[in-house]
Amino acid sequence: MKAHCVDSNTLDGFRILHFWTWTAQSVHEPAENDDDTLHFFTLESDQLQHISSVDLEPLPDPDAKIKDLLIELESNDWVESCRALNDVRRFAVHHSPLLLKIWEKVMPIILTAMKSRRTAVCKTSILACSDAFSRLGQVFPFPEKEQKSAFDDLLLQLLLKASQDKGFVREEAEKALEVMAVSIPRIHLLQKLELFVNHNNIRVGAKAAAIISKCVGSEEKINHAEASCSKN
Repeated sequence: MKAHCVDSNTLDGFRILHFWTWTAQSVHEPAENDDDTLHFFTLESDQLQHISSVDLEPLPDPDAKIKDLLIELESNDWVESCRALNDVRRFAVHHSPLLLKIWEKVMPIILTAMKSRRTAVCKTSILACSDAFSRLGQVFPFPEKEQKSAFDDLLLQLLLKASQDKGFVREEAEKALEVMAVSIPRIHLLQKLELFVNHNNIRVGAKAAAIISKCVGSEEKINHAEASCSKN
């Protein structure tokens, strides 16, 4: 029988394949009592089964948790990063005054997460934006129109994500922009959106124009309703 020699490169390939197979099994099999590990999602490759905002639970000790939130958000472990982003969502829904105090520091970290090549991290960061906009939009600290802020970069990234071809990321970004349109004071949002109407990326400009139209349309409806009420 002819012997088959296996070179070192092939052996290395087998070792790498075995490592990733073992890693995938480890990720898919959390400890029985480790409820916190997959509290907000189940892992399927790079996908997350996200929990809806209405099902987010309050944090047991938000005052203690807020002290470590920024550090946890900057974790290099993508699962830890997703967990921290979900904690941002919990703060937004149940403990918004605490989140507001550090929101200026949270935004740049969310922006970095939104640029992640990990779909799970990107999508969770967009969900965090949606929850923050809906609960804190009316009280966000906005600088003057001429002053560039972290919000400008976050808005641009959402417009970019809403303009890309990857369906589920695009859909979440569009939802976040729609939440923004009805949650943030229009005078501030319109000033920021105007900056991107003539963006080099035509899709980004179109998305910005669409959100402006939505803002103006909502305002006209409100004015019409108020006028009708005053007549009655």
